Amino acid sequence: MSERTEIDEKIQLLREAIETEQAVTFYYNRTSRVVEPYVLGLSSEGNPLLRGFQTDGESLSGKGPGWRVYQVVKIEGLELFGEYFSPERFDYDPTVPWIYEVDTQIP
Repeated sequence: MSERTEIDEKIQLLREAIETEQAVTFYYNRTSRVVEPYVLGLSSEGNPLLRGFQTDGESLSGKGPGWRVYQVVKIEGLELFGEYFSPERFDYDPTVPWIYEVDTQIP
């Protein structure tokens, strides 16, 4: 499978997760993460990005739960986690997506 096809499949699954408000699980920098996805889009350089709230898992920075921006190309083993979330429980502001060009986001 080509890298472009893999990225497209990740983007499609992330769109589904955002639209249905489902958490996802994946590996990023060889560490496992559970993330509530909020915004999918592109950086100013055209690279696909995910902004989400990490609720569980590890981080190379050692930070606990919190907002993160992930490069989609670095996401491995992406799956729906099987849990739904409520966007109202965090300080999410859809007018500040932190992503240059938004594709899909929680309203």
